[in-house]
Amino acid sequence: MIAGLITPALAWLNWARTERALRRGGPLPATVLGPLLAVAVTAAGALVLLAILIP
Repeated sequence: MIAGLITPALAWLNWARTERALRRGGPLPATVLGPLLAVAVTAAGALVLLAILIP
């Protein structure tokens, strides 16, 4: 649930940084959104697996 709240904010910030870089002709900035979502999905999957395995 926390990742669902953070994702739109980070996406908007990354979009703003990308727009700024494109207007200035600079390199595109890196994003932390991909790794954050990977960690969140992995953690959710681990919790579901634990819930199935531990009755």
